[in-house]
Amino acid sequence: MMSVEDFFQKIKKSRYAKVNDPLDKKELILLQKELNDNGLAALPESFIRILYVSNGISCNSALIFGVSWEEPLKDIVSQNIAFNTDEESLVIGSSEMDLLVYKPRSEEHTSEL
Repeated sequence: MMSVEDFFQKIKKSRYAKVNDPLDKKELILLQKELNDNGLAALPESFIRILYVSNGISCNSALIFGVSWEEPLKDIVSQNIAFNTDEESLVIGSSEMDLLVYKPRSEEHTSEL
């Protein structure tokens, strides 16, 4: 199985992908607090591992959200507030057609319109 780090190294080679710098622990604590303060689901451990490698990624029209105070369209908190999610689901990415949603109760990742 490919590690998260190896996966992102492979994606970085694509001329269509933009892989951001990693999130540091202080930023992650602030992110978790902001999610909690807004009544949103906590980040799954698997997504935290991604943020430690890359604070968001875009490739063609697909996005995996990170923390972006300057760009709300790429910010996980802003997007979840906009989609009016709650503790039952967390939007962690999007494409032109779908949202990538994490459901903490069942620990499922789903694609939803």
